[in-house]
Amino acid sequence: MKVLSVESYGLFVGKKGDRFIVSRKGSKLLEVPAGNVSLIRLSSRGVSASMDVIKLALKYNIPVIIVGKNGRPIGVFYPFEYKGIVELRKKQYIAQDGERAADIARMLVIAKISNQMRLLRYVLRNWRKLDSLVVAKISGAIEELKGFIVKASASVYSSVDVAREKSMSFEALAAQAYWKAFSYLIPEEYGFEGRVKRGACDVVNMLLNYGYAILSGICWLAIFRVGLDPWAGFLHLNSQRRPGLVYDLMEPFRAPIVDYVVLDLVRRGIRFGVNEECMLDGDSRRRLSESLHERFRNIVSVSGRRITFEDAVLLQARWVADYIAGRRGRFKVFLW
Repeated sequence: MKVLSVESYGLFVGKKGDRFIVSRKGSKLLEVPAGNVSLIRLSSRGVSASMDVIKLALKYNIPVIIVGKNGRPIGVFYPFEYKGIVELRKKQYIAQDGERAADIARMLVIAKISNQMRLLRYVLRNWRKLDSLVVAKISGAIEELKGFIVKASASVYSSVDVAREKSMSFEALAAQAYWKAFSYLIPEEYGFEGRVKRGACDVVNMLLNYGYAILSGICWLAIFRVGLDPWAGFLHLNSQRRPGLVYDLMEPFRAPIVDYVVLDLVRRGIRFGVNEECMLDGDSRRRLSESLHERFRNIVSVSGRRITFEDAVLLQARWVADYIAGRRGRFKVFLW
């Protein structure tokens, strides 16, 4: 996946023939053939693009995501490919109140906790010179996570609402153990004291938040491609503030993609700039974006197939669609 990410103030995106041109004050900075691009990200602050760029992107079936200052998608240009989605979406809305929703909610939480556990195991196996006390604490967290997986797997629910509530409860309890273990891997100078979703002013939380915003954009596109409604979730209830199915789809991929990349950057001692608004500066956002999209291109084994993480996100969206449409008898989740 070649991503054209244009997020620095004062940049303009134009076209020449079938090539995208990025410039600043008339000086060309980048020229890339449309055939080499699979995704375009444009900042809504200080970046402009011609309508010819949008038309060229649509011609090549390239999604164009418009992102806000926090990196979260606020809109997308996407070619019309809405064949046959009406019946699928009807089934999606019906499934929200049935047994399939309970299965999806439970399995997404199990996958999320399993992949968090896998990341901690990866650290113990591959990071050298970890303090013995840190090793013991992380090992203890792994056992806690394993316990939550067992409990979630064995639970029987009387209704879909109870299934959602209990699944979210297991996820929240597991998160406490996971982020505590995560904090032991962050050097003190980064000032990471725990997970902060909004209003974070420490670099690690800002990296995580911006990284999740990028992941949400990939999930949005996967959901569009399979024809589902991004707002109608199964684990996350319908809300005007957040697209429930996007948040659902993100869950199994947070740890193996975003958390993995953030830990790797911090471990290598990469320094990041922060502005007065407690936001990553342009260079830091660009570095993180490049690292994440490189991770999306990494190969992972899924159901005996070797595919990229980006394709794994799309495959997970298809598994959701197949399950609610009755084309699959059992709901599958991505396990790293």
